[in-house]
Amino acid sequence: MSELNFKENSGQRFLRQLLTTASVLALMTSLASTDKATASESSTGKPAVWIELGGQLEPMDQQSNPFLPLFTTNPIAGASPFDPVSPAEAQKSPGYALGGEGKISFEPRGSDWVFSIGVRYGRSNGNKHIHQALPTRTVPYAKAYGGVCCRTGTKLTAYPPFADVQSMHRSSHVIADFQAGKDVGLGMFGREASSVFAFGVRFAQIGSLSDTEIHARPVVDVFNAAANSNPPGQYLPRPAFNSYSASRYDKHSFHGIGPSLSWNASVPVAGHIDASQISLDLGAKAAILFGRQKKQSHQQSSAFYNNLEVSAYPPVLYRRAGGTFRSHSVGVPDVGGFAAVSFRLQSVKMSLGYRGDFFFGAMDTGIDTRQRSDIGFHGPYATISIGLGG
Repeated sequence: MSELNFKENSGQRFLRQLLTTASVLALMTSLASTDKATASESSTGKPAVWIELGGQLEPMDQQSNPFLPLFTTNPIAGASPFDPVSPAEAQKSPGYALGGEGKISFEPRGSDWVFSIGVRYGRSNGNKHIHQALPTRTVPYAKAYGGVCCRTGTKLTAYPPFADVQSMHRSSHVIADFQAGKDVGLGMFGREASSVFAFGVRFAQIGSLSDTEIHARPVVDVFNAAANSNPPGQYLPRPAFNSYSASRYDKHSFHGIGPSLSWNASVPVAGHIDASQISLDLGAKAAILFGRQKKQSHQQSSAFYNNLEVSAYPPVLYRRAGGTFRSHSVGVPDVGGFAAVSFRLQSVKMSLGYRGDFFFGAMDTGIDTRQRSDIGFHGPYATISIGLGG
């Protein structure tokens, strides 16, 4: 099977450089503001810069339709080599993606403004190899000696029905946010509560690859070939079967950038900000991303019809191959939110929560024709944040 890898493009290099530059500027600004801070400002307990690191576990939705050639879907009487694991089941993508995230927030002294830059990354890999075969069959035969019939017995066929499916899946996503917001407060929950409305820009790049190979001999018929037996007079079992091979490679991708609007709130539940505090964190986000949606695929199939020593049905071999490439400009709505419980000990904060992001119509998952499909990333996450300059 092909070894497929995502390659870094110019957009990813630009994003990495932009994140690095913003991080350096934020830290330099923080250090400068710390030197100039007065004692009264330091006593507020609000660090000027927060550096946040974390990870997430995200259940993955199926990002492409399974490859099911006709020979895998036609009904087969009796036992089938496509049971108990069907070709569709064998092609399921990995159930989870693992990833990490980083974020830097800067809160200028003496203001309610918050500036932040953050990035999340997730990746999943999966390989499956399913081989299923039915038992070989024994069939009766008859053999004549000098025209005197007959010696009878059974013979074991050497061609058992089987199905072999190999599938490989790779997927990754990068989501980056650049935001500027203002803390309007939540007066009813006390002065330590916060409510930040922010405008910004969101960048997203999502991609998936799949590579599937299927080899099968679904049915083997066995019969006594008398008219074509060699030497004459021997009635031996002859196998007749169709052997199939098929493969498909798929690559789906979306990358886009657009405006975003978010709301983040933190409500104290117990404790005090100057010592230790437990809080409930909530947030919601909406964005519209404008970018490119691409689909690339290639598939081929072949079949070998084998009816040994039956002149009316000679062996036949056929091969078919084809490919598809589609690219469209799209606008993709994106909505998401999170809920978490946080524990803060002065300038260190730990959070555990659940988060989701959903991109509507982001991926082209069709085979012969375009089919826009939604994709979502959701699951539990954990972060740790360190405040500087408090």
